[in-house]
Amino acid sequence: MGYRYLNECPLQYMVPVYLLVAGSSGMALTFFKTLDALTTRWCDLSLYAATLLSCFTSVWFLVGNYVAYGTPKGLSSNPTDRGYCNPVVYWFTLAYVTMVWIVWFVAAFLFLYVARCCD
Repeated sequence: MGYRYLNECPLQYMVPVYLLVAGSSGMALTFFKTLDALTTRWCDLSLYAATLLSCFTSVWFLVGNYVAYGTPKGLSSNPTDRGYCNPVVYWFTLAYVTMVWIVWFVAAFLFLYVARCCD
């Protein structure tokens, strides 16, 4: 999605860039985690790469929060205007970042609930 709308958000050029990098790092992280699970030969290399990518993805998620929530809400509907951002890419980015937070809060709540119940 980020590549398709790469030049369609002059209001905040980082919106599609965030999606592009987040998707790429997520795919690379999945690749290294799968490689680590399937082989023993590349175990150390894939473990280090997965750890490094996990740290990068966490920091990049924080950048995405700044980009998504920091973009001015007065979006223009005129593609030639400087205040224009394609609504599809903007709302998708905002929904994605918000859903990640919701999943994290639900997971943390369930973890604390299970830890308390099983104690």
